[in-house]
Amino acid sequence: MEKAGRRFLATDAYLELKQFLGRAASLKTRLSDGSEATRTGLVRSASKLGSDGGFARYRITLVPWVWLLSRGRHNRVFQDKTVIQIAEAVFGDYADVAAWQWSDEVSGFLADTRPRSYCVQYGESDYTFISRLLAEEGLGWCVEEDDQAPAGHRLRLFADSRRFPEDILSQSANGGRGLRYHRADSQEAQDAIVAFGEQRRLTSSVLSAISYDYKAKKTVSLNVPGSQSIGGEHAPVLESYDDPGLYAWANAGEAERYGRLAMEARETRQRTWLARSTVRSLRPGTAFDLICLPIDPQQTSFEHRYNATDITHVGINNLSGDAIAAVAQRLGEGLASQDDAH
Repeated sequence: MEKAGRRFLATDAYLELKQFLGRAASLKTRLSDGSEATRTGLVRSASKLGSDGGFARYRITLVPWVWLLSRGRHNRVFQDKTVIQIAEAVFGDYADVAAWQWSDEVSGFLADTRPRSYCVQYGESDYTFISRLLAEEGLGWCVEEDDQAPAGHRLRLFADSRRFPEDILSQSANGGRGLRYHRADSQEAQDAIVAFGEQRRLTSSVLSAISYDYKAKKTVSLNVPGSQSIGGEHAPVLESYDDPGLYAWANAGEAERYGRLAMEARETRQRTWLARSTVRSLRPGTAFDLICLPIDPQQTSFEHRYNATDITHVGINNLSGDAIAAVAQRLGEGLASQDDAH
């Protein structure tokens, strides 16, 4: 997720806000090597914050086209359709603005899954429905720029986060390969990670479930232990039990597959990292190499490649100090509102 609530100055205090809604707009950020990073979305909301002396301040909130799925709600049934076919049908309802791409590994990842004999969307938004199906199949998504897309960006659906493309500054030769753990300084050739810390959470370490196959008249159960150590020697072994209902799986192999995917989802939330940086190019769905990080000399292994999953960017235009002061005197500081981040 990438938050994109922006405030802008204009010399016209009478812009009609209605004209902005639903339009594609891009925010361009100048990077350390002189190139630009573009973030494109649809205008979800626009508001005028005030005006004085020929200046006006507006707030514009951009969202990816997939946000529109949260506004659509349907009750429908899909019979003998794969998850890809169901997703394609739902996305097709938004064809005027939608663009998406399945990563190369998805077809192989889903090769052994069977079509869903009877899949129901009831009382759910299209966004909740699709998010649920993708999560059940172990698929994720992120947003990336696409000049050929109707709204200037597309949804990329993936099965393996280890194949994320590398951040453009991480792969840049300007200042060396990778992102440095370093102080922030205007004289540095490249942006840097200025704070980096590990987070761990206690989660369930065993996943159990049982379903009844009314056709074969037998039960199908699963018991999936985690693949990672959760906590220290005093950490409790926590079991998560689920009742998926009748005929949830065709056989024990299918039960094991979905149980393993559910356990992996829990494990990804067990260990994360939180960082603060000056890296202007980072966005969810990309990876970066972290270098120059001081580590415990007793530590035998250390990860250098990390995935960006949730980012909040904060920045201002590179105006002169006098210009910033004049605007603040006339219009105030323009404090952020909760709407900026949602």
